[in-house]
Amino acid sequence: FPVTIAKVASSAKSCGKLPAYLKKILAKLQPPKKDWRVILQEFVSTDVFDYSFNPPDRRFSGSDCILPDFNEEDDSVKNIVFFVDISGSMSEKDICEVYSEIVGATTQFNNMTGYLGYFDTEVHDFKKFEDVNDILKNKPHSGGGTEFQVCFEYLNDTDLVDMQDIAGIVILTDGYCGYGKSEQLSQGVPTLWMYTENSIDPAPFGRSLYLHDEDYDADKV
Repeated sequence: FPVTIAKVASSAKSCGKLPAYLKKILAKLQPPKKDWRVILQEFVSTDVFDYSFNPPDRRFSGSDCILPDFNEEDDSVKNIVFFVDISGSMSEKDICEVYSEIVGATTQFNNMTGYLGYFDTEVHDFKKFEDVNDILKNKPHSGGGTEFQVCFEYLNDTDLVDMQDIAGIVILTDGYCGYGKSEQLSQGVPTLWMYTENSIDPAPFGRSLYLHDEDYDADKV
């Protein structure tokens, strides 16, 4: 990965005094269980710079001639939305695991930007992120009940993001909730459900994956 989980946690811990809960979360950060480059491949855009003068070829830095250098492909995911279930049925272990997945997803790409929010019966701390440091600043916490629909209602109502600009929505949850009008409110935006419980039935729309199911492209998807 461009950045390792260990480096991310170490860097975050060195950034001054942290709340006790966030310290606990960082201590339990783990490498992602999923290959998010595969999971999010439909949202990936590849910038191919080919030969470019920015930067120039350093081999000829002392020459009067400035020659272009070859730049590799840069995979990026932009305007992705993550929602983390913080309801009472989500254990601290569950929340740590799904938070680790988001941190891990962010480190697997050279450039991932979007939004991260938490939800129970309403949406909390919905904030834009430009890199993994922004993810680490938007720490998880515990909540109450669960309503999936509030995530989609929020996206329809907020001025922070336009539904038409969202590349995809990823909801990480134990799945103990009804879907209500979620599909209608999603407006066709690609939605990925990542469940911490393998016993949960797939969502009625979007794509369903299971955090602890290694064969995540099996019949459940």
